[in-house]
Amino acid sequence: MHLLAFIFPLLFLSNILSASEAGFSTKASEVLEDILNIDNAGYQRLIKELQQNDNESLSVDYLTHYKAFVDYLLCDDNKNYRLFADAHKKSIDGVKGCKTGWQRVFYSNMMLQYGMVELSRGNNFQGGMALYRAHKVFVSNEHDLGTSSWQLKLCGIFNVLWARIPDNMRFFTDLAGLSGDSQLGIRQLSVYNSQQKQKGLITESEIMLLYALQLFQPEEIKSSFSLDEDVIKSQSPLVKFLYSGILIRQNRGGEALSLLNGLRKSAFDTMPLLRYQHGRILLMAGNTKEAEKQLVRFVESYKGNSFKNDAFLQLARVRFIEGDRQGASQWGDKSLQHQPVSSVDRQAVDECRRMSEWNVALLQSRLYFDYGDLLSAEYWARTEVYTTTHKAEQSYRLGRIAHKEGRLKDALRYYDATIAVSHGDKRYFGPYAALFCAQIMIDAANYVAAREYLALAQSLNNGEYRQDIDRRIKLLGSDSCQK
Repeated sequence: MHLLAFIFPLLFLSNILSASEAGFSTKASEVLEDILNIDNAGYQRLIKELQQNDNESLSVDYLTHYKAFVDYLLCDDNKNYRLFADAHKKSIDGVKGCKTGWQRVFYSNMMLQYGMVELSRGNNFQGGMALYRAHKVFVSNEHDLGTSSWQLKLCGIFNVLWARIPDNMRFFTDLAGLSGDSQLGIRQLSVYNSQQKQKGLITESEIMLLYALQLFQPEEIKSSFSLDEDVIKSQSPLVKFLYSGILIRQNRGGEALSLLNGLRKSAFDTMPLLRYQHGRILLMAGNTKEAEKQLVRFVESYKGNSFKNDAFLQLARVRFIEGDRQGASQWGDKSLQHQPVSSVDRQAVDECRRMSEWNVALLQSRLYFDYGDLLSAEYWARTEVYTTTHKAEQSYRLGRIAHKEGRLKDALRYYDATIAVSHGDKRYFGPYAALFCAQIMIDAANYVAAREYLALAQSLNNGEYRQDIDRRIKLLGSDSCQK
């Protein structure tokens, strides 16, 4: 799981009570809004006003910490890491005694942020212990500040966090007996979002919910939550980045492109990751020239580490589609040479390693499918291919298109064809095809067939995306045991 995808919710464990309650004022909420809108000038002006009020000292410490955390999140380079570490040392002193309810609130949030930054640097022990301490203090504070809004928000976040924590951190959760429920967490965050009335807290609640929804495959989301209208109104580049990512996952590329096309140029300069996202969507839409411009500007200007490998992959795809094999290889080599720091980037490296297996038509089909242009996706998927390697991908692509269009018999036929030629293949097509068949059977209440497909998925899961496939096998296995 990449840093942004995993770290976003924890960044927003900030203001446990509503702005009208003691401990976090309306002025502090306005500072929070400037942080989330990446309005540095507004933040500097308001934080100075806040510093003049002795009653706001805890909020000042927390918001200073929060600002350094967001700066690191937007550009996870060594400079911002050092700045965050310095902010943590200075700010934590005011709350580490945990003698009052609000000290405990801020301590828990600061330790969550600190833990996530350390995990992003590969310091798993320090990061894991920080998360454990954050949760312990949160639990100890329940009876002191047990308001409904605070409890609902924190319960939602921890439900999502503990349910989706990576396997390499399970030691800490198992040791503490921690478990979560992602679906319950999403429902809690949705209700919390609907309750917010104050600037800053509204934006924060939107980002928390968007983060949680982004963790899921579209078909895994059992409840529907609409934030479209609120997102369009939001001034936060963070909101736009997360929501455009969700739209892509839902094959709503046209809407994602409209969302980003409507941003001011300054938003892309303030948050370069938006330029990376914009380039991805333009490529999916078939606009290779504009995609290349955006992606080149991103890799040349962005000083952080996350998403760099994937940006190089996207540029390799542009050159490959344009028939420039040498250019594609050069961009692919850049991805291979850059140290990946996230699951997205590791997947990009894996794809670049398999560049010799790429097929232009099937790549076009994949990109158009992701965008939501199923007609173009099917056109390219039906291009004649000759190798077993390409036939496995072709049948998989046709299966995904048929499934998306509701042609389930056709989808099963294509998925079965994929499975038949995938034994011994370390790519993801076979196990995912079996998983999609299992989902179709569960929806049809054919639980025996569903379990057979899940067993196939398990046997084929010997290569790419193994952890995600294992997780989904467990999830669907639970559903298939209803009868």
